[in-house]
Amino acid sequence: MAARVTRCTYLGSVMEYTFASALGAIFVVSPLVELPLDVGAPVSLTLADHGVSVVAG
Repeated sequence: MAARVTRCTYLGSVMEYTFASALGAIFVVSPLVELPLDVGAPVSLTLADHGVSVVAG
């Protein structure tokens, strides 16, 4: 799904991202801190095969 980074926060061991998408805002916690995404960057989101929790907000 196409999305765009609207917020990113570095928390030491993880990155927290908020993405704008056709489904609305999507919040993601990522362990990939070495190459953070920039605010405004276009991305493509997919669900991983493990470690996924979907929570209605």
